[in-house]
Amino acid sequence: MDVKRQVVSCMSPFSIKNLSQLTRGITACPKLDHIALVFALILLVLGGGAIFAVVAAPYLGLGLQEEFFLYRLAGWSRSDLLRMGIFSGLAGLVLAPPNLKQIIDSWPWMARRVRRFQAYFAPAPAEPPVAFHARDQKIILVAAGVFQALYLLIIPLGFECDAAMYLNFSRYLFGSEGGAFNYYRAPGFPIFLGLSGQLLFDSFILTVVLHAVMGILSPLLFYRALAPVSRRAALIATGVFILSTAPFHGAKIMLPEQLFAFLIVAGVYGFSRYYFSRDVRFLHLSLFCFFVATFTRWEANPLLFMGPIVFFFIARGRAHHLRHLVLAIGILAVLATGWSATRSRNIAGDMSLLGSFHNWAGRQSFWMIYWGKRPELKGWEKNFGWNTAQGNASFIRPENGPQSRKLRNLIVEIVSENPESYRALEPWMERAQQFPDGTYGNYYEEYFGRFDGDPEAFADNFFAQPNGFYTDYVPEELRKRLGLAGMNQFLGSVAIETVSAQPGLASLLAMFSLSNLLSMFGIDAEGEISVQISGKQISLFPVFTYWNKTHYSQIPYNIGGCAEAHLPTEMQREIITDHKVSFPISNALFPLGNFLRNFVRNAGGPVALLVCWFIPFAPQRKFLLRLAAVTVPYLVLACALGYAPYSRYEPAVHPLILMLAFGGLLGIAKKWNDLKHARF
Repeated sequence: MDVKRQVVSCMSPFSIKNLSQLTRGITACPKLDHIALVFALILLVLGGGAIFAVVAAPYLGLGLQEEFFLYRLAGWSRSDLLRMGIFSGLAGLVLAPPNLKQIIDSWPWMARRVRRFQAYFAPAPAEPPVAFHARDQKIILVAAGVFQALYLLIIPLGFECDAAMYLNFSRYLFGSEGGAFNYYRAPGFPIFLGLSGQLLFDSFILTVVLHAVMGILSPLLFYRALAPVSRRAALIATGVFILSTAPFHGAKIMLPEQLFAFLIVAGVYGFSRYYFSRDVRFLHLSLFCFFVATFTRWEANPLLFMGPIVFFFIARGRAHHLRHLVLAIGILAVLATGWSATRSRNIAGDMSLLGSFHNWAGRQSFWMIYWGKRPELKGWEKNFGWNTAQGNASFIRPENGPQSRKLRNLIVEIVSENPESYRALEPWMERAQQFPDGTYGNYYEEYFGRFDGDPEAFADNFFAQPNGFYTDYVPEELRKRLGLAGMNQFLGSVAIETVSAQPGLASLLAMFSLSNLLSMFGIDAEGEISVQISGKQISLFPVFTYWNKTHYSQIPYNIGGCAEAHLPTEMQREIITDHKVSFPISNALFPLGNFLRNFVRNAGGPVALLVCWFIPFAPQRKFLLRLAAVTVPYLVLACALGYAPYSRYEPAVHPLILMLAFGGLLGIAKKWNDLKHARF
C-alpha cells in the first residue's frame, strides 16, 4: 500500500507546482529517474547516429540520399534525416541534465575528476558589476525599435546572386536539395540561414525578425560597452550611432553584413564587460563573437588575431584568468580545425587542404588588379598623369613576365581543348543580361561568342577587354586544371609579378588603399588630389561634396535571374509582395535616412581622425587604448582593401569610428579640464 501511494504521489500532476518541482519530483522517484535517463540516452544516440549518417555516409561508402539504406527504409530525404537528428538530440539534451549529476556522483572516479576540472576553471570573484542607467537603456531600446520598424518598411527585401550563393551553401551544409559547397565563402552566414528557418519553412520572415532584433540590440550593446568610461558621453555616442541608421539598414537584405556588424559590436561589448567586471564569461563571449565574425566574413581575422594578444596582457594580472584564455583559444582552435577538415574533405576528398579556410587570397589579389579595382586604379593613374599605351587594357599583361605568359598559354589551351566550358555559360548569361528596366545586353556574344573557334583571339581579348565574366570563368577553369590550392597560388604569383613589372602600380595601389580608408571617414582624398593636380581651386574642406545613395537599398526583384532560379515559389512571392509595399515608402522616406547616414560619416569621420590622438589623455585610457589595439587593425585592413562608402560594408565600420571619436573627445575634455585647473 505504501509503495502504491508513493508511486501515485510521484505521478500526480497536482502535487507539482512548476518545472523545478517537476524536476525534483522525478529525481525523487528512482524508477521515473531511470526511465527519463534511459529515454534521454536513446534520443541522444538516435540524434547523434542520424547526424553522423547524414555527414559520414558518403565517406563510408553508404551512398547519398535514396541510395543509403536508411533513406530507402524510412522513405526520408537526407534533409529529413538531418532534421530528425537535430530535434532528437536537442530533446535528449533537455531531458539528460537533471540526471547527469546523479550519474556522475554514483561513479566516484568520474566525480573526482569533474570536481577537479570545475575547481581548476572556477573563475575568480568578479568585481561589482557596473550599474547601467535603466532610463538610458529604455530610451535606447525605444529609439532603436522605432528606427528599426521604420527601416523594415523603408528597405525592400533584397535577394541577389550573392545571396543565392549563400543560400545554396546553406542547403549543402544542412543536407537540403539543390545545395552547393562554396570554397571561398565563410560558413557563418549559411549556417545562420539554416538555423533561422529558411530551409525548413521556405520563408524569409524569421531571418528578418532575427536581423531586426540584432539591429535593436546593437545600440544597447554599444552603450553598455562605453558607459563604464562615461555614461553621459556613451548615451550621446549611442544617439549618434542610432541616427547613422547603420544598425538597421541590413535587416531585410539576405547578406551577411547585418549579422557581421552585430557580432563585432557584441565582441566589443564582451571585451568591455570583461575588462571592467573581471568576469571571465565575457572573455569567452568576446572571443567567440570575434571567432564567429571571422567565419562570417574573412576580413575580420585581425579581430581574432589581436583579441587573444590583448586579452593575454589583461588576463596575466588576474588570478586564474590565463586558464580561461587558454581554454577559450583551445575550443576555438578545435572548431576552426574541424571546419578546415570538413572543408578539405568536401572540396578535395581528402585532407590536403587542412589548415586553410578559403584559398582565396591569390584569386582576390588577381581580381582586384585585373578587374575589381581597375577603374579606381585607372582613375589614380589619370590623376597622376601616367598615360599608358594600353589605354583601358588590364594591368595584367603577357609581357609582365613568365607567369603572365603562362596564364595566356593556359587560357589558349582551355578554350582550344574544351570550348563547351564557355558555351555552357550562354543560358546563364542570357538571364544575367536581362535588366529590371527592360534593357538587354548581349554579353555572351561580346566576350565569348565572337571568338568561338579562335582561341588566340579570345586570349588576347582577355587582357585587352577585362570584365567580370572573365574573372569567374578563367579562375574556375584553372581550378579544374591546377587544383584549388594550385589555382590560388598561381593567380597570386601573376598578381605579384604584375606589381613587380610595373613599379608605378605599387604607388597606385598604395594611394587607392589610403583613399579607400579615408573615404570611410568621409574624406574624399581622390577628389581633393585631383583638384590640386588639375590646378583648380582647392576646396576648403575635403569631405565628400557628393552624397550618393547607399547601395543595396533597393535591390530589384530577380536581378540576374537569381531569385527565380534559386528560390521556391513561396519565397519569390514574399519578395514580390514586400516590394509592392516597400518601394513607395522607400522612395518617400529613404532620402532622409540616407542623409543621416551620409552626415554621420562625413561629419563624424573627420572628427574621429582629428581627435583619436587624444585617447591617451582620456579617462579609462588603458581600456580605450586596448580596445583600439583590438579594433583598429581590422578597421585599417578592411577599409584599405575594399570597403567603401555608400556600401553594405559600412555598418560594421560605423560603430568603431564612433568609438574612436568617443575616446578622443573625452581625452580633449579631460586635458582641457586639467589645463584649466592648473591655471588656477
